[in-house]
Amino acid sequence: MKGNPQLIDTRSATVELVSPELIEVRFKPEVKLDVQGLGEIVHAKNHLGQGLNPDVLAVAPPELDFELNVLHMDHAVGHGVKCNSNRLAFAAQSEKKKEETAVFLQEKDARAWLVAKVKERPLS
Repeated sequence: MKGNPQLIDTRSATVELVSPELIEVRFKPEVKLDVQGLGEIVHAKNHLGQGLNPDVLAVAPPELDFELNVLHMDHAVGHGVKCNSNRLAFAAQSEKKKEETAVFLQEKDARAWLVAKVKERPLS
């Protein structure tokens, strides 16, 4: 990790303390995100947010590629750090995608979202 006190550059992303309330993580294009790379990001986020409880805005480039195993672990616990943030907003940018997309932590929440969307406008 390289950087100044407000910005840390990792192999997979830049991690920036924008304010005491917000850390921004900007994933790098053309880098395949793996567990080790996400661990570097988690450590950078915790270093910048020491003594704070900042929210996190994670911004992915349209072509973000990642190993599936990054989805199935608690990265703070897996990398031996205590989570110091309350909320995470993940922006997956894609100009090609036309469908509504949402990310959920629980299957029941995903199902409820789909049911609500069908009630708003039935599929043709």
